[in-house]
Amino acid sequence: MIALFSQVVGEGTTEMVMDWLEHLGAEYARVNGEGLNADDALELRVGNGGTRLRLDAGGREVTERTGAAWMRRWHTLTNLDDLRRGGHPALGHAVVSHLGRELVALRGGLEDVLRDAEWLTRVREMSVNKLQVLRVAAEAGLEVPETLVTNRRAALEAFIAEQGPVISKPLGEASNFEVGGTGYVMYTVEITPEVVAGLPERFFPSLFQPRVEKRYELRVFCLGGRCWPMAIFSQEDPQTRGDFRRYNHARPNRCVPYALPAAVEAAVLEMMERLELATGSVDLIRTLDGRHVFLEVNPIGQFGMVSDPCNYYLERRVAEHLMELHDGE
Repeated sequence: MIALFSQVVGEGTTEMVMDWLEHLGAEYARVNGEGLNADDALELRVGNGGTRLRLDAGGREVTERTGAAWMRRWHTLTNLDDLRRGGHPALGHAVVSHLGRELVALRGGLEDVLRDAEWLTRVREMSVNKLQVLRVAAEAGLEVPETLVTNRRAALEAFIAEQGPVISKPLGEASNFEVGGTGYVMYTVEITPEVVAGLPERFFPSLFQPRVEKRYELRVFCLGGRCWPMAIFSQEDPQTRGDFRRYNHARPNRCVPYALPAAVEAAVLEMMERLELATGSVDLIRTLDGRHVFLEVNPIGQFGMVSDPCNYYLERRVAEHLMELHDGE
């Protein structure tokens, strides 16, 4: 049995991998985090007699003898929203926060029970520290942007004087917000002189990097020691010039397969090995003068956006990789 740990909302990638597993005749079970406080039946016992797991996920059983697993996503907490809408919102938020921590603990417990399984992505590999990644990438031979984290306006002004125009982006994972029915997304933004002038002398610790002039952007999917790169011509559209995730759905960016220089590909794979990541989506920039500059890696990034335009069939490759892990190949 191959166990796919995922979530209900926004996980078409999991579904496409499931389609390939079905087509290739593999036994699998999809465990959505939301199902563990809803319809799925769970029994996990720990004692002197050993550890046992019985998890019925949509009629498919996961046990402690499961051969391979993939921690793709987890629980969105969306099916706990009713707890926030009662007469005591503060209490509701506190309860949801507590239950979220319980689910995180359960996730770790499930991984421990399945410690003998072969894993594509484990819990500890689902997120990375951007500053650590930049250090490791540089040590692996990739060019990285000079990076400043500061809470002082004077330090930022000195950095701009040294580096020229700068951008800022989240130090951790970007968050999405919804206020009054309107969604908000965090993007990479340029820090203009007007923004700097409006900052207080002390502000919340923030990440800054020089603005790298792009010829185009690259998204590279890595799996099992191989790379599948794609070029994104984001600079031809003012809407996507600063961050290609500001998608122009009416006029999408042109995306094509790309061949990384051998030295860059080798450095990317060395970085992945040093970070102990079996898979991930890597972002780079091809500069106007032909350099390849590394930005970051997302261990659980979506890869359909690379698979479809480039005809890479990455969902099949993931399915086959999981089957190889299960069979010990």
